[in-house]
Amino acid sequence: MPLSRRNSENCFSPEKVAKFKHVFDMWNLKGDAKIGIKQVIASMKDLGRFDEENLESIMQQVDNNRNGAIDFNEFLTAAWQLHSKGDASGFSKLVSKQIECVNIETSSGGFHSYTKEEVTAFANHLNNCLGDDKHLDYLMPINTDNLDLCTKVSDGVLLCKFLNYIEPNTIDWRAVNYKKGGGLNQFQVIENHNISISAAQSLGLSLSNLAAEELRDAEKNPTLVLGFMWQAIKLELMGHINLKQHPELIRLLNKGEEMHDLLALPPEEILKRWFNYHLEKQKYFMRIENFGSHIRDAKAYTVLLKSIAPDKCNMDSLNWEKEKRANEVLKSAEKIGAKIFIKHLDILAGNEKLNLSFTAQLFNTCHGLEPLKDEEEKKVESCTDDDDEGDSREERTFRMWINALGLGDLHIQNLYEGCHDGLTFLKVVDKIEPGIVKWDKIEMQACNKFKKLANCNYVIVILKQLKLSVVNVGGNDVVERNKKLVLGITWQLMRHHMLKVLSSVSLHGKQVAEKDILEWCNKVVEKVAGKSMCISSFNDQEISKGLFFLHLLSSLERDIVDWKLVKDGKSPEDKLLNARYAISIARKVGAEIFLLAEDIIEVKFKMCLTFSASIMAVSLHKQATK
Repeated sequence: MPLSRRNSENCFSPEKVAKFKHVFDMWNLKGDAKIGIKQVIASMKDLGRFDEENLESIMQQVDNNRNGAIDFNEFLTAAWQLHSKGDASGFSKLVSKQIECVNIETSSGGFHSYTKEEVTAFANHLNNCLGDDKHLDYLMPINTDNLDLCTKVSDGVLLCKFLNYIEPNTIDWRAVNYKKGGGLNQFQVIENHNISISAAQSLGLSLSNLAAEELRDAEKNPTLVLGFMWQAIKLELMGHINLKQHPELIRLLNKGEEMHDLLALPPEEILKRWFNYHLEKQKYFMRIENFGSHIRDAKAYTVLLKSIAPDKCNMDSLNWEKEKRANEVLKSAEKIGAKIFIKHLDILAGNEKLNLSFTAQLFNTCHGLEPLKDEEEKKVESCTDDDDEGDSREERTFRMWINALGLGDLHIQNLYEGCHDGLTFLKVVDKIEPGIVKWDKIEMQACNKFKKLANCNYVIVILKQLKLSVVNVGGNDVVERNKKLVLGITWQLMRHHMLKVLSSVSLHGKQVAEKDILEWCNKVVEKVAGKSMCISSFNDQEISKGLFFLHLLSSLERDIVDWKLVKDGKSPEDKLLNARYAISIARKVGAEIFLLAEDIIEVKFKMCLTFSASIMAVSLHKQATK
């Protein structure tokens, strides 16, 4: 039976009701006087400690019309029920805490909360990473007591620096607008943010619909800045936690699992397994299932540190008072070389974001996993190695493209593992051609090979409907992770999407083909550099020098290319410098770029074609909006 609304009437003081209303309005991002039950539960979980099953049960009961959403009266009823049941976390305390939070809506319709503690930790981490950078003297250190972080990212320089800290040479520093002491004009700031957004997407961050202007006005948009920074910090801390870069992770395989199962796991799940592996190794009685309530007493951390660094850490503090124990955990972490940016109170509060980050720091500092034997190394290599470096770069490019499409909360770690049940490909197709997928035919829980095969067979059917080339390709090839064929399917989808985007911005409204891209590029380059600079195809070895693309980019904006920085492209070193510069200039003008400099140097047809198409799209869009 639904709970009576009378239970909520007059049970709280007017002041407390006003406080609840304030939080309800903060959570009611759509302004429709209702908030989804799932959203409330996720948001409460984000805030801290409570009995999740209890909360979910109460929310279901107060949802009188069973529509999955609650109005403010139902919200008050839930609050009173939790209060009456003596919920351990204290609903009222959590509501008070929410008022101090900064919120950001997720692509799936929920939202995340950023507490003051998290903002402080983000600032501390950036100070640790970039505090000694001579180019950032005018920005560092970031004040950790307020939203100074938003002020410091507003000119784009700090973001560009941090992205290069995450993955060196992602951005060519020569392309970044920089003045010692700051003082960039608005046009230069927008260019910097164009670079940072495109570069971040190329690294796998999901920044769908984020505009450079919103980052320029960062102080007005703290939620967007914190969303960007949280993704970037997660990537920096967890981007290398995978089987390919840490083959010792084979130790975490459960009984009956194969290597593919581990490859498909996100870093968060790998860290959870790693944590539990060491708890089991020390014969500790518990296992963690989250990075919040299960580790907030700091006991699990104490055991973990003893296991990964037995010569520097011990478990003496297990019987200490918990605040003293949490402080000891941070001291022990510093002993093994971890750069700490959280506080002991963050552990005790069970803050999931910060404890996840701290656990990643510990893993990266000292994972404590036993080295592999020769036969184990060969087994891992056979599963993680691509046929050649080119295939590996293609896998990365296509994976980053999929992650940048903004497909809800979908984020794949490995192209072959992420697509082998067919669902990712179907979501990509539905994004490119809305409505083409009949979702009632799909096995959304593809838990066995037969269901996966059904989905993948349907993928092939749809690709044929789109008139894409899938000769001699079957659904089983996707299920079995046939690398060449999975790369081929993804390329077909990426190419289809690229040509569709170009057609939509074409000045003549006609369908654009590959030959049209080549013709357009040569026509533009001939105007600015003469016929001798034109290419015969996107396989032309002249492309390797980088000069063709730099001339192409110079046609978009006057002085966008600083020719004093351009080399003749004859030596391998000069080719690399030109290629990196061209990619960053393309990002500067707002192009979405996923290729690497090596793809230009080696004249990879697919990558050079998509690079040219991205530049063409920017040019056509500029003309269409004049």
